[in-house]
Amino acid sequence: MPIKGLTRVRRLPRLGKIKMGIKVKSALGVEHPQKTDHFVVPTEVADVYGDKPKALDIIIPVEDEAKWAPQYYKLYLKNQGLVCRGDGCNASRLVDTATGDRARHTTTEAKRIDWLCEGRKCPDYQAKDGCKEVMSLQFMLYKVPGMGIWQIDTSSINSIININSYAEYIRAMFGKISWIPLQLTIEPKTVQNPENGKRQTVYVLKLRNNMTLLEMVESTRKFQAQLPTSSFLVLPPADDAPVDTEELAKDGDEPGQQEP
Repeated sequence: MPIKGLTRVRRLPRLGKIKMGIKVKSALGVEHPQKTDHFVVPTEVADVYGDKPKALDIIIPVEDEAKWAPQYYKLYLKNQGLVCRGDGCNASRLVDTATGDRARHTTTEAKRIDWLCEGRKCPDYQAKDGCKEVMSLQFMLYKVPGMGIWQIDTSSINSIININSYAEYIRAMFGKISWIPLQLTIEPKTVQNPENGKRQTVYVLKLRNNMTLLEMVESTRKFQAQLPTSSFLVLPPADDAPVDTEELAKDGDEPGQQEP
């Protein structure tokens, strides 16, 4: 006999992460992130798209945005992992059991508690290299061998707005976002740094397609005919390590700061 609520559950495995930068060492041997103008991909993806792809063919496997593109304020510490995650109202926060304060690098014992999320007003957000907005985008690479989910994290506000906006556009046209062939691209954007007023180039994520509307409709029909008969669950995004620090910095990547 099947176990109710368990036996029929199916999950798509997570195959790996795709990044937007690399880590390099300074002359003093200190490691720091360096942005790239292309996706940093593992071997199996590079075998299909090359070592420095700027566009990936993707499919979003589920409709629920909370599963394929969850978005939160997040604070990470290298030796503590995810310390705080909030939505602008409520947060889950790791606190030092000895001091009752937020967990620090020196914290040895901690517990997770409910917390008030102040969003951008939070001191942790206003601190350099502190809390930031994070979207964890999950998708399938249907041209890459293997069935499962790939993940890319971004703390770029413009990237988050781009993804949300295009997803809404696709839903308006097709009534859904899942199982429609799309492209995920990384593209340059000129912005004005709000601190010094200087122009700079950042690299942002976008959802696109390289087909005409008619071609997209025909391609979508083909995918619809091949939809899996079973319902699959997408695992929550990997939160066991800090967000890749090569993601775009908050400075100079605010909506409304782009150059005309």
